[in-house]
Amino acid sequence: MNLYRRFRWLIRRSLSELYALDLRMMASSMKGRCSAGGLVTVSGNVVIHLGRGVSIGRRVRFLGDSGHISIGDESRIGDNVRIEVKGGQVSIGRGCLINDNCVITAWTSVTLCDHTRIAPFCLITDRNHGLNRNALIVEQEGIKEPVVIEEDVWIASSCVVLPGVRIQRGAVVGANSVVNRSVLPATIVAGSPANKIGSRR
Repeated sequence: MNLYRRFRWLIRRSLSELYALDLRMMASSMKGRCSAGGLVTVSGNVVIHLGRGVSIGRRVRFLGDSGHISIGDESRIGDNVRIEVKGGQVSIGRGCLINDNCVITAWTSVTLCDHTRIAPFCLITDRNHGLNRNALIVEQEGIKEPVVIEEDVWIASSCVVLPGVRIQRGAVVGANSVVNRSVLPATIVAGSPANKIGSRR
C-alpha cells in the first residue's frame, strides 16, 4: 500500500512539473517557480506576465487580442477561470485569489490590487452594450470604462462588477450583487443594484 501511495505521489508530481513547464512555455515572462493544473490554454495574441509562486488551476483560459495579462506574486487562479483581453489589460496584484468559474474581460483595463479575494462565479467587465433606441444593440459602440478593485476587497460569490466601478480599499460585496457604481472604503454593499448595508469595524 505504501508503494502504491508513493507511486501515485510521483505521478502527480511529474504531471504538476509538466503543467508548470507548459505554462512557462506559454507565458511571456515568469519571475520564478509557478504551478499549474491541467488544460491551461492561451489563445490569440496575448502577453502574459507571471510573478513568483503564482498558482493556476485546471481548465483556465487566457484569451486575447493584442492585450496584456499580469498576475502578481503568490496569487492564485482557481479552476475554470476565463481571463480575456480585447486590446486592454488585466492586472492582478500580489496575494490575490480569483476563485473557480470566474470571468474577467478587459477592453480598456481591469485592475485588482493586492490581497483581493473574488469568490466563485463572479463576472468583472469594463465593457457594456450601448443603449441608444435608434440602433440595434448589436450595432452600437460598447461603453468602455476602467474597473479598479483596491486592496483587501472581498467580493462574494455570483457577483457582477460593471464598467467604471471603483471598489475602494477594504470593502465587501455581498453574494449575488450587481455593482454598477463605486464603493467607499470599508463599506459593505449588497443587492441588485448594490447598496450600502453596513461597514467593517
